[in-house]
Amino acid sequence: MFSVDMEDYNPLLWRKNEMKKALVLLAMFYCFGANAQSIDIQFNKNIELLGYIIEMGEPSENDPNHPISIAIHQFPEDKNNPALTKLFELGETIDYSTLVQLMYRLPEFPHEEGMEYSSEILSSTAYDLLLIRSIIEQVNQFSKSAHFEEVWKNLDSARSATLQQLDEHKPSQKLIGELEHFYGQSYSQYEIVPSLTLWSGPGFGIRSQEENKATFVLGPLEKDYDFTSDLFTSLTIHEFGHSFVNHIVEENNDIISKTSELFEEIEASMRQQGYSNWSTCVIEHFVRAGEVIIPELMGDNATSQSNLQYHVIEKDFIYLEYLVDRLKEYRLDQKLSYSEAVSRTLKDFQNHFQPEKDQVETIRGVLRSVDSEEPIPFAPIGIPGKHLGTISKPDGSYEINLSKASPNDSLVFSSLGYKRKAFLISELPAYFDVSLEEEATLLSEIVVTAKKEKSRDEKFGRTKPSKRTRGQNGLKEFGFGGEQGIRINALNPYFLEEVSFHMRFNTVDSALFRLNIYEINEDGLPGKSLLKQNLFVKSEKGQNWIRKQLEEERLFINQDIIITYEVVRVWFNPRSTNALYLTFGKGYPEGGVYLRRSSMDDWITDTPEAFPITLYVKGKVY
Repeated sequence: MFSVDMEDYNPLLWRKNEMKKALVLLAMFYCFGANAQSIDIQFNKNIELLGYIIEMGEPSENDPNHPISIAIHQFPEDKNNPALTKLFELGETIDYSTLVQLMYRLPEFPHEEGMEYSSEILSSTAYDLLLIRSIIEQVNQFSKSAHFEEVWKNLDSARSATLQQLDEHKPSQKLIGELEHFYGQSYSQYEIVPSLTLWSGPGFGIRSQEENKATFVLGPLEKDYDFTSDLFTSLTIHEFGHSFVNHIVEENNDIISKTSELFEEIEASMRQQGYSNWSTCVIEHFVRAGEVIIPELMGDNATSQSNLQYHVIEKDFIYLEYLVDRLKEYRLDQKLSYSEAVSRTLKDFQNHFQPEKDQVETIRGVLRSVDSEEPIPFAPIGIPGKHLGTISKPDGSYEINLSKASPNDSLVFSSLGYKRKAFLISELPAYFDVSLEEEATLLSEIVVTAKKEKSRDEKFGRTKPSKRTRGQNGLKEFGFGGEQGIRINALNPYFLEEVSFHMRFNTVDSALFRLNIYEINEDGLPGKSLLKQNLFVKSEKGQNWIRKQLEEERLFINQDIIITYEVVRVWFNPRSTNALYLTFGKGYPEGGVYLRRSSMDDWITDTPEAFPITLYVKGKVY
């Protein structure tokens, strides 16, 4: 992917191109270099208050014996503060980025009763104004009734040490100059707001048009309040990059909307990272392009290539390499403005990834049973090993986009109790009905004799919900076969009676889930299904624990198994954000977590994408 064709290498041409780039940079330096600003680093009390609230509700993984941890947790009674409970209820569907921006823009807490807030602050988020006002009110109550003021004072020396640490490692004025050079824009102020109370890792970019200021908020770069990581420079380029990139990319929403189908291939992995729509995903691609190009302009080719490979391979930003090449052509070689370079890059992007094709891109049809001629609902349909799957609808109809498929790929149709069928994509018409033959499922019949043996109920799996969660808003009506699950270790043989899993936030009107129970194959992945029929369970709005009784399945478990859940249908709530957020589970050995992004896709296991959900089984042990 990152190779160079040496047959096309011409030293004289290479030197000429490099000199052209150098002249472009020199010209941009005279335009922006004199105005390059230094970076101000300062704590923000409101941000520390937000971090303290989050930490009280969901403690981080920092060493509890670290002096800063001790200072933060010296008042454990704050965990039971009524305002804290109310805040977690109100903020169940609001992402941290929105909360960070809101707290940054608000006057310092605590506020006087009846304080009026500017319409600019209240309308700076996409959320309901009444909800935002309620959150502000509860934050104010917490700031007055909890012990945050004492914690803030006790962390004074730690803040001073952190500021000194950051000042020694902060990005240079040269970096700010390079950012301004490349993007052709500048701000009168650049600000970094560190936080000791936010979780380690995250960064949040904030652009203030009124003050002409670019800000980014960051928690510790590593566990245990470490701000010295080499990630500091990359994070600076990324978060300040948002202030230069977002509004420029958004000027091209017409092209972005026309290419939205390209989101499907990476949708699952993007949502796992918090990017729930194509527009946001495109912006993130351009911001990450800056992380590749800026280090190269500063002579650090190793970091440039490392960032490119990391974002493409580890983070699934599969279009990044193409966008970087086109941006460099238009911005550096042709000396176009950044705005014009983005516009032309996106037009090239559309032509490159959506060319005219003879092969049918979208296939539709109905899936039925050969014997009964009845439709087969919620049947997995997809290309094995590729994230190009879906499921049939309740009436058996299906629609699948195959624009990213190879003509030699096979489209597979399957369902429990039926023989699967596969068809070569190059031979499929635009409309294609499929009929599946029923297949007898041979499962052992377990007979329980009338011995007077004592039995007991036991639970196996992750039984304890944490407050850590992951999920998404803006769900589609029907699922696409994505599964999430864990390995259940069989400590004792048991009859399976019930499966339970936990949703932290459930604001849809109702949702239909499918449970899947697998043997474990020789590769340690989900293998053959242990079920005779589909297991569906429906949840209602606000329901946290979702349970399915399984006594009638008569499943005797004497080995480790894998249980997954998938969303097959959602009924929307017109007055809600329509969110489903799973809960991370505690109280079980690490490892043994599994994710499949869509029907027939490969399994992902024991990575940040596949996280340990709260799921357990109840079994009767004799």
